[in-house]
Amino acid sequence: MSCLSLKSQPSMDPAAKDQTLGHFLANINARGVRNGAFELHFDEKLEQVTLNVNHAGTISAPASHFVDNQYSEILHHVASKEDTFDLPKKLQEHLKWPTPQICDYQLETELWRVHWELHELERLDEDPGKYS
Repeated sequence: MSCLSLKSQPSMDPAAKDQTLGHFLANINARGVRNGAFELHFDEKLEQVTLNVNHAGTISAPASHFVDNQYSEILHHVASKEDTFDLPKKLQEHLKWPTPQICDYQLETELWRVHWELHELERLDEDPGKYS
């Protein structure tokens, strides 16, 4: 189970959803986002979240990016490492995944890795507002 798809997981009871979301927020706050007071608000659905570039990058960064701090991976205790599913053949080939099965944690870690790479590419742009 992942907090990235809480609304799409009707099989999870509210307490499990709250626990998973709590782990996700704890992982973010441990990184000092909004001075450790980052929150998500729900009113039937997730309300819009705005972050400055530094905080967005801090959330997206893999734990290995922080040489001075020992942070958990952002999905630690959030995405399931037990529930596996079959990868479509083309996706397995594109990801260069060694097996035809993957768990939520592995797939979501790949998504976060790509997201982080986009932040890294954005830092190379000398004039990011030019294309807005």
